[in-house]
Amino acid sequence: MIPKTSALFAAASFLLLLSVSHVHACRYTVRDVGFVQFPGDLYHLYCIVGEQTPPDRIEAFDRAALIAFMDSNVRPEIIRVDSQPDHPALEYLPKGQNLQSPVCVLVAPDGRSLPIAEMSDSLAETMEQVCDSPVRRDILEHLVKSYCVVLFIEGQDTEANQQALQHIQRAIERITGLADQLPKPVEVNPHLVRISLESFPNERVLLWGMNLDEKALNDPQVAVLYGRGRRMGPVLRGEEIVESRLFPLLGLVGASCECGLDRSLIMGTPVPLRWDASMQSQVIELAGFDAENPMVKMEIGQILASGLSGESAGTASEDPFTDLLFGYSEQVVEFGTESAPVVDSPISAQAIDPPPSEKPEPGFYGRTVLWTIAAFGVVILVGIGIVVRRGFGPR
Repeated sequence: MIPKTSALFAAASFLLLLSVSHVHACRYTVRDVGFVQFPGDLYHLYCIVGEQTPPDRIEAFDRAALIAFMDSNVRPEIIRVDSQPDHPALEYLPKGQNLQSPVCVLVAPDGRSLPIAEMSDSLAETMEQVCDSPVRRDILEHLVKSYCVVLFIEGQDTEANQQALQHIQRAIERITGLADQLPKPVEVNPHLVRISLESFPNERVLLWGMNLDEKALNDPQVAVLYGRGRRMGPVLRGEEIVESRLFPLLGLVGASCECGLDRSLIMGTPVPLRWDASMQSQVIELAGFDAENPMVKMEIGQILASGLSGESAGTASEDPFTDLLFGYSEQVVEFGTESAPVVDSPISAQAIDPPPSEKPEPGFYGRTVLWTIAAFGVVILVGIGIVVRRGFGPR
């Protein structure tokens, strides 16, 4: 009969070994990271008022903003010029501006600003349009259940629009064909959402959130949105909309969230939108984790903190997204120049993860993990030997 203490010792050692291996395995993808909201993702809607601003207009803004932005990434704030003369938001106030009515300015995480129409009788509707629109509702319908959302903005040229759509469809088909080989497969393919020329006025805030000027939208454009409405990489414009440039952006959405990924690539800029409890529940059900859990945020925050910063990475190429999918390389690859090579053949399935021979050897951290696992393996073997000896030795 095997002694209880030895059996418990062996079982505990085995469980500890499993826990060590799971702790150091990254169970998140770039898409998963996109569902977590951090303080730096927030937009700020500043309502600038003065002594001459009627108090009832200020109260009306406060009530409307509380309802409109309750479940969004927009934070409203009333700025009083008389009592807050040094507030940073005042730099967005035009000189000599009359404050008989509040002046509202929406400020993006990167510091860009957008004046919001002057307060009127439709104040509640004005606030709603900041974080809600028909296209954004369509995007929200598919962000969690689909692999990602490919947002296509029509241009003035019908033929150019059709050519762009053909490249978009081919890129979607390619990533769909590799879906089962991604680190964390998603059952539903990328979803295509179109913004027509007629809908531009209703999507003014959405277009601005992606750093697009609706007055300069002559060419077709495409953006990849993932997670909580984050934009993956740059917006492709006109002749840039080709399969070989869009496919790497789609592939990076499903890439494993490893420490070697540049944080600036993982943490794409979000668009202003509403994200309520039903969206959070979908993430838990379909993505398999709670993005609002403080422990999850801490874990992902540590992963991002250990990655490369945007200032120190990406200097070897003008298109680091494609570099990541092609794997580790010492060559300088440039896109958008006459001398740049054109990629005509499809990227193989192995392009999603670098071949074993090209992966760099594990650094100090990786070797520490391996030695730790090996040490626990020795402990387990010793424990099993003790158990066998006591169980079958002379009595």
